[in-house]
Amino acid sequence: MFIPGDYSFNLAFIYENGKIAKVPLSSYSTKSNRRKLLNAYSEKSRLLTILLLDNDREIFLRSSDDRMLIFNTSLVPAKSTRNTEGVYVFTKKNGRKLLRAGFPDELDLADMNRYRAYKIPASGASIITEDMEEKQMSLIDGSF
Repeated sequence: MFIPGDYSFNLAFIYENGKIAKVPLSSYSTKSNRRKLLNAYSEKSRLLTILLLDNDREIFLRSSDDRMLIFNTSLVPAKSTRNTEGVYVFTKKNGRKLLRAGFPDELDLADMNRYRAYKIPASGASIITEDMEEKQMSLIDGSF
């Protein structure tokens, strides 16, 4: 939660089903004080996270089938309606859900270009072992 003050930013709503909605913060400005905000986002799929975007930048998505996608938010069209479903960024596949989303500078990736997409929707790339968050323990070299 934050107090905007300046309504020139965008909000990126990232849903579990692989859709993203980019909504200008100005869609939430009101003339009167209200007690409760209604229809703030779409409830058709479970909301994974909301990112505040001061300008277009790269976002990463990680799915349940160990695939990752990095793309620029300029590929996602902004919608003026607050409860828009968004557009598919990860290609729809049975059983695929998004597990994590954020900015790529949070990650320590060996080759970021491997996961980058220049058009959406995209299927992403399989995560290589060097980029796995959970490193495999090894008893041979004593790293555990």
